[in-house]
Amino acid sequence: MAVIGIPLFLAALQIFTAVLTFSDPKRQNIGPKMIRLVLWIIPVTSLIVCCSIYANAVGIAVDIGFVSNGIVGLLFILIGNYMPKCKQNYTTGIKVPWTLHSQENWNRTHRLAGWVWIIGGVAMIVNSFLQLEWILFLTIAALVLIPIGYSFLLFKKGI
Repeated sequence: MAVIGIPLFLAALQIFTAVLTFSDPKRQNIGPKMIRLVLWIIPVTSLIVCCSIYANAVGIAVDIGFVSNGIVGLLFILIGNYMPKCKQNYTTGIKVPWTLHSQENWNRTHRLAGWVWIIGGVAMIVNSFLQLEWILFLTIAALVLIPIGYSFLLFKKGI
């Protein structure tokens, strides 16, 4: 499973992600940097995960909690950096009915979400040293709930 299953699963996930990204009706709104980011996330993550598994298999001690929290933190920071630059589309970003309804709602939500995701990425990197489960769950909850709640509040205000 570790040698063939995980790489095959990640390859299938990469193909699925690429198909979804390139079949988006609003693909022209996805910037080239965001497309590169989407297309590179899985291969780089796959390489790091597989190398960690193989290193562990040959007797090199790898702290998978440290590696996984660090990777996720870096990904959150990268995605948070690109989120405010992301234009309205159906593939990347915070895609709830309220953000898709209004361009202004989309822009404001993604501006806030960018900061939230960068702060969440820093929290995950700190958590790679601490490895506390509650930080992981609190961070993910904040990354999901804060932008969606903010978008809903903007929608209720008529934005």
